[in-house]
Amino acid sequence: MTRRRAVLCHHENASRPGRKDEARRTQDMENASTGANKSTRAKARIGKKAVVGYFSQELSSALHEIADAEDTRIQSLLGESIDMLLVDRGRKPLGER
Repeated sequence: MTRRRAVLCHHENASRPGRKDEARRTQDMENASTGANKSTRAKARIGKKAVVGYFSQELSSALHEIADAEDTRIQSLLGESIDMLLVDRGRKPLGER
């Protein structure tokens, strides 16, 4: 297999959830329902998926300033913003904070 082919195969497989990911999600859900948390994940993250973006230092500073002024978390501000985007696009807001 050529290096280019190997890299392409790795990239294609990297975007698909593997069996380990599925097994971990299943285990997390079982642990959450039984109260046994053998997972190293925080309970608040079980059943959740990260949504990540990279932005300028200015935007990051602005978000921190707003969060400090309103005594809230950046995650709450982002949840509010995403809800506003969903409504603007004609979708139901999910209210996740």
